[in-house]
Amino acid sequence: MEKRIISLLLLLAMLALPAALAACGGDTGSDTPDITTAETADTAETEEETPSTLPLSIEKEDNGGRKFVTLCNSYYEYEHGTGEQTGEIVDDAVYAANMKVEDHLGIELEFVYKPGNWNDRNAFNDIIASTVLAGDSTYDMVSGTTVCVMPSSSGGHFYNMANMKYVDFDNPWWIAEMFDRFSVNGILYGVIGDISMSLYTDLSVIFFNVNKLNSYGLENPYELVRSNKWVLDKFIEMGVSVKADLNGDGVMKVEDDEIGFLAEYVPNGTFQTALELPVVNVSGGKIEYLGLSERYVAAYEKLYDFNMSSGTAFGVSSIDDQSFKSMKYFNEGRVLLMANFIYSTEHLRDMEDDYGIIPYPKYDENQDRHLAQLGTSTQMIFIPKTAADFDLTGKVMESLSYYNYYDVNPVYYEVALKEKYARDRDMHEMLDIIREGATFNFTFVYGTSLTGSPTNYFRFQGNPSRDIASAFAANEEKYKAAIEKMAEAYAANEAAA
Repeated sequence: MEKRIISLLLLLAMLALPAALAACGGDTGSDTPDITTAETADTAETEEETPSTLPLSIEKEDNGGRKFVTLCNSYYEYEHGTGEQTGEIVDDAVYAANMKVEDHLGIELEFVYKPGNWNDRNAFNDIIASTVLAGDSTYDMVSGTTVCVMPSSSGGHFYNMANMKYVDFDNPWWIAEMFDRFSVNGILYGVIGDISMSLYTDLSVIFFNVNKLNSYGLENPYELVRSNKWVLDKFIEMGVSVKADLNGDGVMKVEDDEIGFLAEYVPNGTFQTALELPVVNVSGGKIEYLGLSERYVAAYEKLYDFNMSSGTAFGVSSIDDQSFKSMKYFNEGRVLLMANFIYSTEHLRDMEDDYGIIPYPKYDENQDRHLAQLGTSTQMIFIPKTAADFDLTGKVMESLSYYNYYDVNPVYYEVALKEKYARDRDMHEMLDIIREGATFNFTFVYGTSLTGSPTNYFRFQGNPSRDIASAFAANEEKYKAAIEKMAEAYAANEAAA
């Protein structure tokens, strides 16, 4: 378990930031601290020891410069690069990591980019299907959008990751408990790790406005996380405490007023994962439908009342239409808390108020850790059944994830959060906690694969009902039948392999 933790010390060591960047402290030790951003000297308190990196278990070898070809979604070109240096820090870190893998394995990496987002998913999946059906070994690996490619997994085109050699999914550069959370009868066709930078960019997090926090005399969210008090009830308590009709028109509006919570609909839906509300349990490779639990109902009703009736929580759908209105409203300094993806920070570069990032709350203090749902747009790794050398593919997967984990993704944090990440030691710690809890659960991985999937209830989009039991009942049998059908297809795929 120890090696699963991404050390705060490690992140600090890997960034190699310029000496001119200052550190920031946010812990005053009181229940209602004044969180400030203050410069400190380079001689500020530092850690006594810097841990060494975990070793790469893949031995160096020479494959004679063999081309290793990966089919990728062209909208995520930043993850694997173009094979050239650009002068941009993240691009060049990706290039350097690729070069290390090429040198270590004696190969030449080639990334073939094709459109693979939602509207292009059928054409992207057809490329995979046609090459496999033709017995074509062109592609050694596929990097595709989870929500788009996973629905095609029943077609028998992919290799079962349970059979992979040279990949240790217990290493910290792979998300935790993949087989326990979303394998189907011990069969898993797609995996996620640091090989994909979208593991970081598409994580669901809670943003908070430091100035708003201080002006209302609210508790320090960093300390709430540390003391195991950042739970659902506390989240709602803080959210309802901020409410002001700034223009005096008697109507609370997200466009005009001061509000406690702003929910981008898609990230808001991931409260279902963050609060540990499983609908399906995977144990020993077997799928068990759990249905609606009392815990699920309690969490849903609390968040329904907060989102729909408090008058200080508002939902916005602005990711899909690329308007990013949620970021605009938060940027204006009128919002205390916001649910969004980490990549949204690129829209906060001009924000005057200071902000922080924390994980989603736990359900209660008995939940063992904070969970961070990955966006279903995260790029997942698949292996075509016709790949020429599964052992080499495993070595490449492990090596790319390893070097990205140590050399690329910490640099992404530095660039995405600009000076914020450089100066805020609390944020280092929070991002460490968020990454450690990065996960998918079965419901979301197969959300577009299974009819009746309960993936959207916590978005509170449109005109949702508070009667969650009736909503479940309307789809339960369809969902259970779809799970059974998928399990049968997976078993048939493996029998035919």
